[in-house]
Amino acid sequence: MTVPTTFRCVCRSIAVFDVLIASVACEGANDSPRTALVVPIDLSNNAEIKATFVCRIDGEFFVGLRYARKVHTFPALTQFSANYMIKQDGDIVQAGNTRPQANAPAIMAAGFYTVVLGRFDARKGVQYDISLKLGADLPKGLPKSATVDIFLNPSVPPSLLPGW
Repeated sequence: MTVPTTFRCVCRSIAVFDVLIASVACEGANDSPRTALVVPIDLSNNAEIKATFVCRIDGEFFVGLRYARKVHTFPALTQFSANYMIKQDGDIVQAGNTRPQANAPAIMAAGFYTVVLGRFDARKGVQYDISLKLGADLPKGLPKSATVDIFLNPSVPPSLLPGW
């Protein structure tokens, strides 16, 4: 084999290995008490999801919309509007919305951008329902898919979680 052929084979092997590691890590994240929900949503105008989730620990959870994005600047500005509502037994626990160009909290890591739509205090073992609707103002150039994530405040270290 020539050097370029060998190099391509090595690069492909590394890419396959990275995909396997990423899929195992994602599956492991769903098993973590820090993650209450990961559900896909299409990034299209007026897209909507409804889902039910249960938190496995008490704590402050974030509602985030995560999608692949390579370039963002600080302060992180939202690119489109979104409305969400979290209910427990039919009662509204938390509701919120974001508007385009709002200075919203965000988490950026590994090529992904997570807009933090809101925070709410969740209780262990309680079933919640979430409905989330995107606005009609999504810019062109965004990826076609995203996930709605509900996860524990990342600043809480695992050592502070009882029973961990």
